[in-house]
Amino acid sequence: MHVYGLTETYGPHTVCAWSAEWDRLPVEQMAQKAARQGQGYVLFDLVRVVDDTMNDVTMDGETLGEVVMRGNNVMKGYFEQPEASAEAFRGGWFHSGDLAVWAPGWLRRARDRKKDIIISGGENISTIEVEQTVARHPAVMECAVVAVPDAKWGERPKAFVTLKPASARPRRRSSSLPPAHRALQVPGRRRVRRPAQDLDWQGPEVRPARQGVEGPGQADQLT
Repeated sequence: MHVYGLTETYGPHTVCAWSAEWDRLPVEQMAQKAARQGQGYVLFDLVRVVDDTMNDVTMDGETLGEVVMRGNNVMKGYFEQPEASAEAFRGGWFHSGDLAVWAPGWLRRARDRKKDIIISGGENISTIEVEQTVARHPAVMECAVVAVPDAKWGERPKAFVTLKPASARPRRRSSSLPPAHRALQVPGRRRVRRPAQDLDWQGPEVRPARQGVEGPGQADQLT
């Protein structure tokens, strides 16, 4: 069971209960179904995904919008912060700050925090989607993606990657990181760091045996 909520909603506001129909799906598809934020609890009001004008976004599983909610579980406001409270409740709904898509069946999937979204050439790029794509590479242990300034596009993703220990990596060399869904989502710069097992100790500092890699263009080769 997967639940979703915030401190401002006193805990879970939606639930994605397991469906017996998912038992027959491949593991990856089961994980995708279970990762959805689900439907609002019956005790609370509806959960919506809206655009900047408070209109519901299209339920196509692709159009991004902000998750808004209301109900008797939602806070009345921030303590002694009337301006912040008014901003959070504009339009009569609590604005979560989470970006998500609406899919058929009233299921929704959170994509990113609104403040973390990368706007590149007018396109909204989810840092979570890029991180998940990079993390699927068998040599990657962990990954974090942030926005960096770009003279042409305004912003571009930058991925910080930590590799798995050499013993845990696949023996076969992979030529590149997995492709992202759109060209603009491919990180324009990367910094690759080897794990602690591959580091040389030099005094109080830890310096990587292979320096971090940065550069534009296609993804770096990972060994």
